[in-house]
Amino acid sequence: MTYSSELYHYGTKGMKWGVRRYQHEDGTRTALGKKHEATLGDGSTALSRKALKMQYRSRVKAAKQARRQRYDKMTKEYDKELGRVEGKYKRGDTLSEKDQARLAKAGDKYNKEYDANKRQYKSERMAAKEAYRTALAEGKRAHSRKSIREQYRVDLKAAKQARRQRYDKMTDRYDKELGRVEGKYKRGETLSGKDQARLAKAGDRYNREYANSNARYKSDRAAAKASYKRAKEEARRWRRWR
Repeated sequence: MTYSSELYHYGTKGMKWGVRRYQHEDGTRTALGKKHEATLGDGSTALSRKALKMQYRSRVKAAKQARRQRYDKMTKEYDKELGRVEGKYKRGDTLSEKDQARLAKAGDKYNKEYDANKRQYKSERMAAKEAYRTALAEGKRAHSRKSIREQYRVDLKAAKQARRQRYDKMTDRYDKELGRVEGKYKRGETLSGKDQARLAKAGDRYNREYANSNARYKSDRAAAKASYKRAKEEARRWRRWR
C-alpha cells in the first residue's frame, strides 16, 4: 500500500536536532564551517541573510541581558539602602530626617538609573538594527546580478586594454627596427645581410609576442569568466547558506 500524503526526511549522517554544522546561533562559523568555507575557493567571508538576522537577534539578546544586569545591580543597591532603615520602620519608630533624606536620595538615584538603563537599551537595540540594515543593504548590493555582471564587464575591459597596450608596445618596437633600414630600402639600396637578419629577427619576435599576447588575453578572459561564475555561486550562498 502506498501513501502519497506522507513526508519523509532522512537528513544527513550524524545530523542532530537543533545542532548546526557550519554556524553558531549568533551566525559565526563553527570549526567545521571555517574548514568548509576554506574549500570554496573564493575566500569569501560574507554572511548570509539568515546569518545576519541571527547576528542581529544575538546582539538584541546581549542588550537585554546587559539591561537585566544593570537593573539587578541598581535594585540591589536600593534594597541595601532600604534595609538600613527597614528595621526602625518595622518596630514602629519614627524615621529621622537623616534616614528620610537617605531613602529619598536612594529613590531618586534608582529612578535616574532606571531611566538611563531604559535609554541605553533602546540605543543598543537601534544600533543593532541599523548595523543589520547596513550589512543587509551592502550584501544585497554586492551580490546583486547587476553588480556581478558589471564587475565581469570591467574585468573583460581591463583584459582588452592590457592586450591593446601590449600590442602597441610590440608594434612600436618592430617599427623602430624597421625604421633603421627603411631609408636604404626607399633609396633603392640593397639591404645587407646584417640588415636582413635584424629585420627577420624583429619579425620573428613580433610574431612570438603577438601569439603570446593573444594567449594571455584568452587566459584573462577565462579568468574573468571563472570569477564571474564564482561570484554568482557566492551570491546564491549568500541568499541560502547553512
